[in-house]
Order: sequence, then structure tokens, then C-alpha cells
Amino acid sequence: MKKFNLTIESAVTTAPADFPGSFQGRETLCSPRQADGTMKKTTQFGHFIVRIVRQILNSSKKTQMAFSLNDAQRFASIVEGSEDAIISKTLDGRITFWNQGAVNIFGYNSSEMIGRSIYQIIPPELRAEEKDIIAKLSRGERVDHFDTIRVAKNGAQIAVSLTVSPLRDVMGNIIGASKVARDISDRKRVEETLRAGNEALSAANEALRQALSDAENARRMQENTVESSPSAMVMISAAGKIEMVNAQTERLFGYPRSELLGQSVEMLLPDRLRNSHPRLSSAFFSDPKSRPTGAERDLFGLRKDGSEFPIEIGLNSIETSEGVAMVMSAIIDMTAPKRAEEALRHANEVAQRARIEAENANQAKTDFLAVMSHEIRTPLTSISGFVDLLTCTGELTPQQRRHIDLVKTANAALLTIVNDILDFSKVEAGQMELECRPFSISALVQDTVAIVQPIAVAKKLALDFVIANNVNEWIIGDPARLRQILLNLLNNAVKFTEMGTISLAVGLQKTLENRERLRFSIVDTGIGISADQQRRLFNKFTQADSSVSRRHGGTGLGLAICKRLVELMDGEIHVVSDAGRGTSVWFTCYMPPVGRPAPKTEIDTPPEAADARKARILVVDDIDTNREILEAYLQDNGYCVGMASSGDEAIRMLQNDSYDLVLMDIQMPVMDGVTATQHIRALPAKVRDIPIVAMTGNVLPQQVKSFLAAGMNDHVGKPIEKAKLYSSVRRWLPEDRRCDSNRA
Repeated sequence: MKKFNLTIESAVTTAPADFPGSFQGRETLCSPRQADGTMKKTTQFGHFIVRIVRQILNSSKKTQMAFSLNDAQRFASIVEGSEDAIISKTLDGRITFWNQGAVNIFGYNSSEMIGRSIYQIIPPELRAEEKDIIAKLSRGERVDHFDTIRVAKNGAQIAVSLTVSPLRDVMGNIIGASKVARDISDRKRVEETLRAGNEALSAANEALRQALSDAENARRMQENTVESSPSAMVMISAAGKIEMVNAQTERLFGYPRSELLGQSVEMLLPDRLRNSHPRLSSAFFSDPKSRPTGAERDLFGLRKDGSEFPIEIGLNSIETSEGVAMVMSAIIDMTAPKRAEEALRHANEVAQRARIEAENANQAKTDFLAVMSHEIRTPLTSISGFVDLLTCTGELTPQQRRHIDLVKTANAALLTIVNDILDFSKVEAGQMELECRPFSISALVQDTVAIVQPIAVAKKLALDFVIANNVNEWIIGDPARLRQILLNLLNNAVKFTEMGTISLAVGLQKTLENRERLRFSIVDTGIGISADQQRRLFNKFTQADSSVSRRHGGTGLGLAICKRLVELMDGEIHVVSDAGRGTSVWFTCYMPPVGRPAPKTEIDTPPEAADARKARILVVDDIDTNREILEAYLQDNGYCVGMASSGDEAIRMLQNDSYDLVLMDIQMPVMDGVTATQHIRALPAKVRDIPIVAMTGNVLPQQVKSFLAAGMNDHVGKPIEKAKLYSSVRRWLPEDRRCDSNRA
């Protein structure tokens, strides 16, 4: 076993300030103990940050309530109250919405289906249909009134008519589908009845032809078959007179036989259809082929009480034993199917309006998150930047350095909250994607434990980890997201443990098709979790202790995000705990093993001043403090730095002087960064080809894509992490675009 014991009982140490993606879980700001053992109060900065977060969350709730609340409630009520099944799903088939109509039709509750595959209700032999539908949706096409079969919870097969529409995100990308499923079992039964009537009619004709030698037998056979038909059967002569009817005709039209026999068949039609009927009848007798009518155009019957109802008619030509040509009509009452079609059409309209409302609400939520993320990250950039610069100052007293460390910790906690909210919005929108590259599992575990270690040391907790010998050293996956899961779980373990130990173990469960199923477990001796709390633990915005007097902070999003990340890695996550007896959280994920990769040729560490050779970089940002921080970062590594406060000023400076790289803010007065980039790309060749790196608090995936589409080469988010800044500068500053030390 490869075992590493990192228990430290001495003074608190701190993770590197430029460590990327530090605390990704729920962090707690620990206060030192005084001589008498009590906790000493920290500065009011932490309380100030808490008030900011609460105001942001309250503002978020109020803003979302303002998004057409009445309309949203009305459409939500319509959708939920619809008799049709209204379902939404992602392109990979995971169900994201399941209304009451779906519950009524298929028997599954929404809690049983949301997050599950749509294939659960599709018969195996029909699953190719779903792939065809997905292909059409991917091309932006709709699927209207597609009749098929689906399976209910009790195993019954249900005939349904589907209307499927693509769902798009704010960038117009198709991310899923909305479905309206109408139960058409009644309509199918009507169609079956019509088919049965036609078959019965054909059987009667055959019986009549075979019984010409015995007219009485033929008549009796015909009467029995026609009389028992579930359709209204009316035999009509070439003159248009009713020669025979069955019992269903009496029930459907309200006439006794005595009032129908010998009368013109037109008495069963509304006035507006009577004029055209003789012409149609004559056409049929001239070309007597069996065929249905009423499917292509609206036909109506007229009852004795004057009421009308929609019908479909199946026509068959017959010949009596005397050689007289007749028409046998099988008439189906289409009232129920027509109502079903109208209801389905109305449901489609409601679903379309609801979809538009949902897209508008989603766009508004995305816009709000983008604005709030940028507005929060802007002051965080100044806080983290100046704290980092102060940390490098050697003239600080121990008390001042302690205060700076506290500010840094609070700043990291607030940034974690912002990142959690953005990560959760990606999960909700189905936009969370995983990276796939080789990495060392032992290096990742050691680095992760090292981040949490200072907090554990401050609480005098033992923190160790062990990696089983049969675990492959190098695997392929997303190290950043795996680190995020481990950090969240380890931070929670430290947060809820007052004394004892915390252990992280990595083992190999099994190997399947060139993939290893790894099992990560975190065991602590903390306060534990009750059974009731465990059931809600991985729900969004849920915490084990949600009371107003709770000791530990957090958004309640960390574990919900962890669960989704684990599922994206084809794994599962579970918790085993008893209140007061500690907690064990374990999760699995599938990772392909790989040999040790070749060393990287690109260096992602900060370049030395001598190597940089005074390359010239133009910093474009409308905030003075941001420019000051970036200037200090870049000058410390030997770069010449120019400053511009807007896009138009940057364009003038690029036209009048030579620069090797541009660090471009996005949201600026006069001219924003995107517009400035587009103008720069339209300038003469020497200027237009300069690398431009977006440096902004706008970090949503669709925002980053729009910056690259506008002509930018890279993106570095705010607050600025020096390691990522230096890596991007190094990447876009080739050797032949650096200048000598005299170009200042």
C-alpha cells in the first residue's frame, strides 16, 4: 500500500496563494483560541461578506419573481393541469420535466422519472424511432402528430400521438426536447371498430356471393353480420333510398327503423351537404371501389333531434341475389376522436407558449447570473490582487500578515460561492462538460490533501490518505472536476469534525472494457448525519443543518454539484453515517488507465525576467485598480506594460506603437472589449494579427464562446490567478514577438 500520513500538529500553514481552484466546497473561517480556551472574534470582514451574499441571493429571488410571475404561474398551471403528458428531456435522453398528465397516462410519479432515461417508457423494438426523432431535432425540425406505442409503469402498452419540439439555450443551441404525448387509445379503438366494420362488411359480401343459390340463407347471414356490427350500417340503393339499417344506426341517429327504411339517405345529412351528395353517390356507383370518406374533408351526420356530429364513412359496393347494385355504408361517430384532436392541438399551443415563456425566463436567469457574476468578480479582483501583492511584502508584522490571511480566506470563500452558483447553472442547463486528458492520480490526491491540510492543522485534526497498490498511476479524465469533488468532501469532513481523524482512501473496484472503476472514500470522526438528513443531502440548496443558529456556512450546492459530476463520470455517490458517530462518503467513477505521458514541451510556469526580454503588453481595463494589479504582476516578470482605459484608446495606442500582446477587458465605457477586438481585426496585417486575451469577470461558457468568435485568442477569468495569467501570456507570446530591454 502507498500510504502518506500528512498529520501536522504545529502552526497553521497556508496553501499557495496562486493555487488554481482553491477551496471548492463549503469552507469555514476558523478563529484562533485565546489563552482561556475561548474563540477569539475575527474582524467584521466576514460578517460583511455574509451580508453581501445574502443580499445577492435575496436579489436573485426577487428578480426571478419579477420575470412575468403572473404569466409563468398561469402557464405552469395550464401545463400541470393538462390531460396530456408534457415532458422535457436532454439530447442524451434524460428526463428534466414530467407533468401530472404524464403521471396519469404512464403511472410514474415525477420523482420516479426526472433524471431517468426516456427509454424507460419506450418498447425495446421501437427505440430506433427515438433516435430518428433526436436526429430531426438536431436539425432544428419538429415532429408533429407521430403515432406510436409507449409502455406504462404497469407494463401496459399505450397508443400515443407525439408532438416533439427542440429546446434551445440562450445561444440558440439545441440542448433538449419538449414532448406532448396524447393518449389516443380511444381513437385507435374507433379505427379498429371501423376496420372491423369493413371486414365484417367484406365478410358479408363474400357470404352473399357464395349464397346466391339460397337467397334466404344469404339474407339471414347478411342481417346477422350487419346487425351485430359496432358501426352504423346503412344499405343504400342507386336511387339514394335507405334499404336496410342495423341497431347501431337507430342508436346513432335517433330514428327507429320504420322512419328510415325507404327514405332518402340525405335525411341523415345536414342541409349544407345535401346538394353535393347525389353527385358523389353517382360517382361511387360509376366506380364502385371500397374506400373510406371523411378523412380528407369534414363530414357530419344529422340526428333526429337536429344535432350534428362528425362522421367517417366506409363504402362498399354489393350486389343482391337479384343482381341489383347497392352500397353498404359503415358510419363511425368521430365526436370523441375529433375532441381528442382539438384537445391535442390546444395542448400543443399551450406547450408552445409555455416553452417560449420558459426560454424567456431561462434567458432572464442567465442574464442575471452573468451580470451578478461580473459585478461580484470585479471587486474580488481588486481584493485578491492587492492581498496577493501585500503578501509578497516583507515588511508586515505578524498581526498584519494574519489579517491578510483572514482576508484571503474570506475572499476564497466568497469566490467559491460564486463558482458554485455558476457550476449549478451549468448543471441545470445541461452544459457541464468534462475534460479528457492523462493525469497522475497520486499527484492529484496529494495536491488536494495539501489544500485542505492547513484547516485540518488549525483544528488539530489528523489528515491522511492511502492509494491501493493496484490503482494505475496514470489515468484519463478531468482532474479539475475530480479535484473539485474531493475538495468539497474533504472540506465538509474537516468542517464537521471537531476532534479525531479524517482519512481518504482510493481503491480499484473492477476493470471493465479498458476502464477502471475507482472508488474514493472519505471517512471522518465528526458529528455525523441523521437518516432524515441523509435523504436530502444531495438535493440542491439543502444542508444537513439549515437552522438559523447553524455553525457552518455554505450555499447547499456543493454536494448537488458533486453528485452530477460523479454521474457524468458514470459513477455513483453514497453516504453512510449515524448522528454523533462520524460519516463515510464514497463515490465511484470510471477512468481509462494510460501509460505515463511524455513530458510537456510548453512551460506553464511564470517566465523569468531574463527570458521575457521586455516584451510589450497592452492592458485594457476601465478600472484603475485592475490596471494597477496587472501592471505589478507583469512588471515583476520583466514585461513592458502599456495602459488603456477603453477599447477606442487601445486601438489608438496599437496604431501608434508596437505591442506583442493585448489583455482585453470586456465591459468598458465608450467602446467594449468585443467591439474593440473586431475593430483591431479589421486593421492592417501587422496590428490585426496581435494576440488578444479576454481578461474579464464574464466566465459563463456561452460568454467565453462569444469572445473567441469575436476574434479573441484566449480567456482568463477574474479574479486573476497569477498561474493562469502567466500560462496564457507564455502561450501567446512566441519568441519572435519579444523585444529587447531598450523598448520601454
